[in-house]
Amino acid sequence: MMVFFSEFFARFHERGSGYVPYELQTVDCPIVGTDGVPALDEAGKPLLMRCVREVARSQSGEEESWLMITWEVGIPGVTMTPCGTLAEAKGLLRAPPTPIVWSGWERWRDQCSRQAVSCFEPSSVRAEHT
Repeated sequence: MMVFFSEFFARFHERGSGYVPYELQTVDCPIVGTDGVPALDEAGKPLLMRCVREVARSQSGEEESWLMITWEVGIPGVTMTPCGTLAEAKGLLRAPPTPIVWSGWERWRDQCSRQAVSCFEPSSVRAEHT
């Protein structure tokens, strides 16, 4: 998933998006359902998903703005948070990750428990295997 993401990330920034990457960070983001309840595995541990967080600068004419972008690598998702300053964007980057609202996590878990082929493991599960 990270290889796919890195290729997508490069294409996004190469195609004149107007966003210039300034700083990147990978983090494990907790998953919650649409009701806000944390997603847990069978052992009761929180499910985590790898996210890439990015501080990016956007230039439109003379105006410069900053964003904190969170890329949800395991599912197609991105969150762009406008920031007034670089310092504000860096503050968000260093803050604990915001939970990912993923309405389909239970369906995904049920499907993957029946067939392990073509299912990715949330990063909390991958970490236990290493």
